[in-house]
Amino acid sequence: MTQQWSPMNDVPSLKGKIAVVTGGNNDIGREMARLLVKKSAKVYFTTRSEAKAIEARKKILDAHPDINFENLQWMTMDLADIWSVTSAAEKMKEKESKVDILVHNAAAAITSTGLVGPGWEVHMATNFIGPFLFPNRLLPLLKKALQDRDADVRRYLGRFIFGFDTTRYGVSKAANLIFAQELQRLMDEQNLLILSIAVHPGEVATEGVFSINPSLVKTIARRTFISPEQGAVTPIFAAASKEIRQDPSKCKGRFVFPGGKIGNPNPVTSNEEQVTGLWRNATEEVAAQLRVRGLPSLQPWY
Repeated sequence: MTQQWSPMNDVPSLKGKIAVVTGGNNDIGREMARLLVKKSAKVYFTTRSEAKAIEARKKILDAHPDINFENLQWMTMDLADIWSVTSAAEKMKEKESKVDILVHNAAAAITSTGLVGPGWEVHMATNFIGPFLFPNRLLPLLKKALQDRDADVRRYLGRFIFGFDTTRYGVSKAANLIFAQELQRLMDEQNLLILSIAVHPGEVATEGVFSINPSLVKTIARRTFISPEQGAVTPIFAAASKEIRQDPSKCKGRFVFPGGKIGNPNPVTSNEEQVTGLWRNATEEVAAQLRVRGLPSLQPWY
């Protein structure tokens, strides 16, 4: 990925592709939805608030009257609520027969130490449990995309950004990285051309940073952090670039940094005991809560 790489100039047409972006009402999520729909993909973005979804959609369409308004849709979903995640996935199945690109952008990075749902810590629930369940619910649609004649690579993206509560946030995002890696292994075992990639967009001056961080950090963010528009570049590169499509083996199950650099940022991802333990515990915990709620079971990843 060169310094001159541009989503608008270097991403090929995505006409006929279906993309889902979680947390698409502002900042990086909204910018990603805008870029994907500008490249002719049909985009569904999620947000917890219907009012914010309507406002975000209007902002994009007002700024780009050339966009086919039918190609930009929204759904409400709270990643910390397994009922909400299941409901959103079912609605997606009713609307579309496939999903080509799934971007997990929504994340919690807050000062709260509260618990949600059955007693899950809010960061783990939003940043890991929800992104664990949602692609499982959408797995038939992700696999269906592989049957398209022109389909070559599908992507699941986990977003890693600067957070205020670094301990809780960092643990949840380390779990996210493990999930991306293990999901890739499962897809590879089935010889499925589904890419699972974790992405660091850079240190981005988002609304979340300005709303929860102390004044000093706000000042630093305004002076040194990149804009949401710039922050969307690396995720878009991972999701839709020709470079990734031409050589997917370089980044599958890996972590993509700004500039397209690829690495493994956390040693825990290389600890087999940690990886298998997290996957097993997540599966058991989510399965148990789905039973309690009377919701459909997890689908086999195979």
